[in-house]
Amino acid sequence: MTAGEASAGGIYRRWGDARTMINDLATYRLDPDRGLPDTGYLRADLTAWAQEMLGHYSSPVNAALLRGGAAAAGESESDCLRDRRAEAAGFASRPGSTFTGDDVIDRVVAPIIYRVVFLPWTLPEVDARTYVDELCRASA
Repeated sequence: MTAGEASAGGIYRRWGDARTMINDLATYRLDPDRGLPDTGYLRADLTAWAQEMLGHYSSPVNAALLRGGAAAAGESESDCLRDRRAEAAGFASRPGSTFTGDDVIDRVVAPIIYRVVFLPWTLPEVDARTYVDELCRASA
């Protein structure tokens, strides 16, 4: 057995298949166990969270992992999306919120992810406040 075969065997023992491995790596890169911003100011916290996503996915490696994780998930919800949904629901349940978790996904997360996947060169010009302001305006 060659070293390459031993490495591949270890990978498949750990993850079972390439799809699961890519999904796991994409999720691990944006740690779901990290604390979310919680200053007591919902709009500021959402903006900081959105800015964190923009900064994270501005890295070509992280953007590639997101695309790979989404492709690997196929028709299933990726772990990464599941984690963002949970975070969005957490923000929606905070005092003073006038929006749902799905509103946060549609108005904040989706535009960021769209740019990551299809227009990555535009990420530096995005202001996270724009998305959060739109969310707050639409749900007022």
